[in-house]
Amino acid sequence: LQMWHQGVFSGFGGGSSVFADRPRSVTAKALMINTAYRYPLTQGGLSRFKQGWGMPDLTNLYNLRNKLTIVNETDLLQNAQTKFYPFNVNAGEPSIGFTMVYTDPAGSPAAAQARINDLSIRVTDPNGVTYWGNNGLAGGNWSVPGGAADTINTVENVFVQNPVAGPWTLEVIGTSIVQDAHPQTAGVNDAGYGLVVSSGVPDPSRPVYFQ
Repeated sequence: LQMWHQGVFSGFGGGSSVFADRPRSVTAKALMINTAYRYPLTQGGLSRFKQGWGMPDLTNLYNLRNKLTIVNETDLLQNAQTKFYPFNVNAGEPSIGFTMVYTDPAGSPAAAQARINDLSIRVTDPNGVTYWGNNGLAGGNWSVPGGAADTINTVENVFVQNPVAGPWTLEVIGTSIVQDAHPQTAGVNDAGYGLVVSSGVPDPSRPVYFQ
């Protein structure tokens, strides 16, 4: 929050106090998850369900400050809408990370699945290889190509080691938005999300667009 307030992340901060311009909770969560230190899951019987998304690493967060693209819950989706974010990856990048976090309306304890809305991410590399959010990350620290939409979790990640240089595309998909999660837009069922991309450079020749 202090780094945000002091303008460490380009385009954010500079308000009258750390409370006046703090990031949305989903954005803060996405920043910590995207840049966390992830323990090797091969040691000590660890699994994703035991270690979560890792240990917050403020040094890594600071070092990546100029390589972060941040959406502070300002983009909204309605049911079945998709938003496309184009990026370029420079040659030699050791990894690229995509993290999306959203807040779901309160579910019913009696329901078979308490989740109400469902947002998903899908990433496509320059060769047309796709990565669905969280695919392969239950048992490892790097995403596995292919898979299917994660219909359970409100946190989705794609982490790719030694990414192919060139144009990448991130899709944030409103798979099922059946209840309003953004009351500021009255009369519309929509949902916002926090989004953090590390080591991808926004591509001005391919604008962000809805479908």
